[in-house]
Amino acid sequence: GAFAFEVTMLYKQGIAQRQKVAPTLVDEAAHCLDGAKDALPDEAPDLLARKGELLLAAGRSDDGLRALHDSIAARPTLRAFNLLAKTYKDRNETTEVAPLCKKTLPAMKSDESRYAVLDDCIKYSGAASTAAGLRWAPAKDVAFYKARKRDLEARSARAAK
Repeated sequence: GAFAFEVTMLYKQGIAQRQKVAPTLVDEAAHCLDGAKDALPDEAPDLLARKGELLLAAGRSDDGLRALHDSIAARPTLRAFNLLAKTYKDRNETTEVAPLCKKTLPAMKSDESRYAVLDDCIKYSGAASTAAGLRWAPAKDVAFYKARKRDLEARSARAAK
C-alpha cells in the first residue's frame, strides 16, 4: 500500500511530468495492490480504490474506473465513491452519479459518511439545487441532509463570531 501511495503521489504532485518515471512503476504498484488484495480479502474494497486512484493519477482512466467499479461492487466505500463521482463530473458523465449514489448511500454507517455522500451527490451531479441533486434519495435521507447542513452552517456561523 505504501509503495502504491508513493507512486500515486509522483503523479498527483506533478513530479512524473518533470522527471522521467519508469513506465513499469505504475504496473508494479498496481501488482502490489492486487497481491495485497488477494492476501487480505477484507481489505479488497479499499485496496481496489487505491488502485483506481493510482491508475487515474497515472492517466490510465479506463483501468482506474474499472478498479473503482470493482471496489464499489465489492463494498461501497467513501474513498471509491468520491473518486468515481469526481471522475464522472470531470468527464461530464453526471448521469452516472445518481446510480452510484443509490448504490453507495446504504453502505454508509456513520452520519458523517452519509452526509458526505449526499453532499458529494449534489456537488458532482451538477444539480443547481439540493432537491435536484437528491431527487433519487428517499425523503428521510433528504431530511437528514438538510438538517445536518443547517446544523453545520449554524456551527460555522457561531465559530466565525
